[in-house]
Amino acid sequence: MHFFERTFSGFRYHRRYYIVMMLLSVAFCLISIMLMTSEMIDQSAQAAFLQRLNSFGTQNRQTILLSTQVGQAHIQMVQAAQSMLTKVVLADGLLWLAGTAWLWRRRRSETDALYLVGKSSMSIGLQYAFEAIFSFLISFIVSIFLVVLLNDQLIYFLTTTNRSVFAHLLQQKYDSIEMNHAFEQLFARHLTGFTRETLFYYGSKTDDMTQPTGFLSALGNGLAVIFITNIGLVTPLSMLRKRRALPR
Repeated sequence: MHFFERTFSGFRYHRRYYIVMMLLSVAFCLISIMLMTSEMIDQSAQAAFLQRLNSFGTQNRQTILLSTQVGQAHIQMVQAAQSMLTKVVLADGLLWLAGTAWLWRRRRSETDALYLVGKSSMSIGLQYAFEAIFSFLISFIVSIFLVVLLNDQLIYFLTTTNRSVFAHLLQQKYDSIEMNHAFEQLFARHLTGFTRETLFYYGSKTDDMTQPTGFLSALGNGLAVIFITNIGLVTPLSMLRKRRALPR
């Protein structure tokens, strides 16, 4: 009980610091969710493309050419989203590492007092970690509320952005004689319910992609970063501080 009392007291006392970190955490959660949702939209678009392409038959030269070129573009988009997500997690880790180090320096006298009343380095590190975790959980709840509130706009924005990026990746292939000839051969022999553009990607909306994703991954990444930076930094620093705090 006293552990949680100290945790919430520390959170209230250092609330200015935690408010700043909470705002950064909201940004981290939103960006992470958007990147993972964007990746899911692209994977869904790829599956829809292959399904539509199958209606032309999968053994002719045109479908093989298109599936190869389009598949490469989807791979590039997924890899770009994953790479960006990794950078976002690393940036969040660096921010928490710098913030944790700064806060630890400001609360050195508090750490000394905790040692004098018999608290261990692990207990102090866990207290500071739970303060940060509590602030992150608030940020995560706020992020969920914003995503739910702006669900339709978020899906539309991500779908539109993905379609633009995808079109840019295929722009040179659109202009090639080989790609144009493949389209002419395919659409000349079939009557379809989709156009050349929507064969590749969704049209004005995504009927089968209506909900963002990546909430649990964003939560897990954020908590892991906080726990590692606090236990990995605060506990060793507190152990060094203990030598000065306790009388010999």
